[in-house]
Amino acid sequence: MVENQMSLTLLKACDEFDSKINECAEVIRRQNGMIPGLGPSKSRDHSQSVLYLKVVSILDTFQPPRLPADIYYARLVQFGDQFLRSKEYRLALAECYQRFLSTPVEKRTGGKLQAQDDQMALETRTQLGMATCQFFLAMERDPEVRQAATVDVVVQQLCQVRKTCVEVSGQGQENYWLIYNGSISIFTLCSPLIAFGYAQLAVEFLLFAALSMEAQVPLNQAKYVLWRVRLYAAVCLAYEESKMRPEALAFAERGLKEVQRLQAAEALDPVPPPADMKRKMAAAELEMLVNVLRCKTTTGGADALKQITEAARDGFVATLRSVIHVCEDSQRRTLRHLKPTENEKCKAELLVAMVATMQPKLELMCNFVEPPAPREGEAEKEPVTEDQYRAAAEEVPLAETTELLKYAYNLELWPQFTLLLDAVRARLLVEDQEGSSFGAQVNLLGALYSLEYPEDRPPPSAAPHLLACDGETDEQ
Repeated sequence: MVENQMSLTLLKACDEFDSKINECAEVIRRQNGMIPGLGPSKSRDHSQSVLYLKVVSILDTFQPPRLPADIYYARLVQFGDQFLRSKEYRLALAECYQRFLSTPVEKRTGGKLQAQDDQMALETRTQLGMATCQFFLAMERDPEVRQAATVDVVVQQLCQVRKTCVEVSGQGQENYWLIYNGSISIFTLCSPLIAFGYAQLAVEFLLFAALSMEAQVPLNQAKYVLWRVRLYAAVCLAYEESKMRPEALAFAERGLKEVQRLQAAEALDPVPPPADMKRKMAAAELEMLVNVLRCKTTTGGADALKQITEAARDGFVATLRSVIHVCEDSQRRTLRHLKPTENEKCKAELLVAMVATMQPKLELMCNFVEPPAPREGEAEKEPVTEDQYRAAAEEVPLAETTELLKYAYNLELWPQFTLLLDAVRARLLVEDQEGSSFGAQVNLLGALYSLEYPEDRPPPSAAPHLLACDGETDEQ
């Protein structure tokens, strides 16, 4: 009877602890603008300091002996993860993670013979959480990584995460989920390095994360394939940004083989995989194929488009987006157009082949806006209906068509550029998008092309409001 009463008392204390912390965490999320429809609070700095002190008071109130040590310190790590997700990095770091690690193991367990795996998991989560908090605090001070000190902090935390993952991997395959968490931390920390010109520093860590996933048998299941592919793609991008194209191609081909090997293993199962899993596998294969084609220079454009079309099982739009992904290049700027280099010939040929495939739809949309005059001796064609126009527009979205237009301009593929330009201008007119960001981009590219090649495409006449102010006439 006494034991049951103590258990109920303990359960009540745990619920009270959880509810008070969750209440503060919800306010923090609101303050940080993480509730849909709510922006960050203007009184955020003052509120944070008040909330910080309130959370510290709660943590102090429920520390042992109020709660058993093994329950209290496990919750510290849990709350640290919760505050990290709420972007409250200082609170998670100083009051949860560091408080946990600074406490001896004997005190954390209350002298109980707790499973070693449980303590190792808590310590690993703490180490990963601390590294992530340190990273985000450094990024808050220098969001564009302009200072060498910021780069040093990020690399130091990456080394810490890698060291933690190595220690965990030596403990057996049952801790695979900690390796998975470590790969997420590495990917998070490497993203700004790639974005701001330090890709060569990120390569080794991303490579470690991708190969660590491969080395864990449980992580080779189909349900992890999309995350593995994302890591493979990140490694390829880091190699590309570091101007290591052969290494990027080799790793992309490795990733494609891994996905195909997993597909072959799934096909051996007498029970066919569910439709959702088939879609994931197809998306993974397409992503790795795109990464291969980005780096490969020996594949012709028509052959590349055929491979993408066969792999893109979600229809024409998926093919179009994959072609755009192949054409992406951070080293080029849209307005600084140059002819394709030797390494870019495959991309240029692929774009030409894609536009040729789209041409009937593009011409249909142009004809909907301005029906062509019948040629001499030919019967007048039936006008394009609104349903036909909408069907074509759904297969060729405006955003993706505008992206192709920019790549055609940048690579000096003028026949493809003018075809796309006419089609996009027609769509902007019909869909009343001339004032949108798409309209601004298209009008700028069209004007620049007209200035450079006036004999081919004379500049459009100025709009009336650019010639005269309101109320003015030519006579004035």
